[in-house]
Amino acid sequence: MPPAAGWLLVSAVLLGLAFPPFHLVLPSFTAFVPLLVWIAERPAGWEGLRQARQGGLFVGLLYGTIIYYGLVVALLVHSPLAALAFLAPVLAIATLISLVALATGAARTKLGWPIWLAFPVFWTAYEWFRAYLPGFSFPWMQLGDSLTGYPQLVGAADVVGSRGLSLWLALANSLLATALIAWRRGGWTLRVIRPLVAFLVVLAAPIGYSIVRWNSIELRPVARATVIQPSVPQHVKRDPQAAADSAVTSRAPRSGSLGGRCGQTAGRARSLRSSRCRRPGIRLVRPLQLGIPRERGGQPGGALR
Repeated sequence: MPPAAGWLLVSAVLLGLAFPPFHLVLPSFTAFVPLLVWIAERPAGWEGLRQARQGGLFVGLLYGTIIYYGLVVALLVHSPLAALAFLAPVLAIATLISLVALATGAARTKLGWPIWLAFPVFWTAYEWFRAYLPGFSFPWMQLGDSLTGYPQLVGAADVVGSRGLSLWLALANSLLATALIAWRRGGWTLRVIRPLVAFLVVLAAPIGYSIVRWNSIELRPVARATVIQPSVPQHVKRDPQAAADSAVTSRAPRSGSLGGRCGQTAGRARSLRSSRCRRPGIRLVRPLQLGIPRERGGQPGGALR
């Protein structure tokens, strides 16, 4: 157990709360603050770097367990090997986060980099490496993705992409941590005020751009769509013939707005119609055929998404 592990526990829990199913907004901007304060207070020398790596591993293990527990819940009913599908990404991501913590501590103590510079650089590099790592590439659940539930805040994604948002959030976390570190060492001084002002500027610029862009986009109807619920039974998914020939009958409201889960998946030659859609104001628009192209050998060539 790392020393003063309470700081690390708070970081791991906040990171978990930033992603579904919780998907809170404030943790995206504050989750790394306890970890960075903890790293800054490690002793000098190799012992401090060893503790930084250990603390990063601790945070990674807890954070990975929180966000990937669904893999076990969804797959364990099919095979005990689902435990491996859960442990593999958790261990891999925890190991990489431990290297981020180690690199941040080393850059701070050996190179004199401030935390607000070191951590955003190494965290963004970690996300890039994770997305392109041969044999393991795992580009999901990145820090920038934690704000997908708040599109009004992330309009800058059209300029910098998800990884640019990750850099932005890591920088905001680092500036806030820098201010807290300075306050713990000397109270309210310019060393506290400067990073706080920088934090507010870093926060306000992309959000301001996003709000302006959000309010300036012209919205107009271009098509009618229906939300389809692909309730495909497991035995149908495993049957190549049924999967390739599956069909969906879709329904939509007369007003042309999005219909709510009125589609029902049918196996091969059947067409299942939901009684929930048989109510005034709903009419059948047209059958929507969903299938999977066959490859040689008669196996489905893809999967419904």
